[in-house]
Amino acid sequence: MLKIRSTTPGTTSLLSATSLQSIQFVDVADNRAVGEVIAFGIPENYQSKTSGNVYRWFQYNQAGGIDPTALPGWSSSMRGIPSLSVVGTGVLVALLALVGSFYIRRRGVLSGN
Repeated sequence: MLKIRSTTPGTTSLLSATSLQSIQFVDVADNRAVGEVIAFGIPENYQSKTSGNVYRWFQYNQAGGIDPTALPGWSSSMRGIPSLSVVGTGVLVALLALVGSFYIRRRGVLSGN
């Protein structure tokens, strides 16, 4: 495999791509593609691998997850939908239940008034 690395480990180097590339057998680390995504899909589709800290290579972002800007059909007008974690959702449900029970008691529905 061809290893593509930054000269300073842990610091990303930049690689400019003006169009989709046809690559195979690369091992990429500490590299940020600017312009076009280097290759769509997962590294295994290209007999390649990522060794960390890559951006816009395949469909991975800096955190190692899928990069939505690398997906076909992505548009800059698209926005993520904020959401809560499981714990945050549980806390929100508990607070809503508490407020609801307070409201019901205040209105006298539970006491028969």
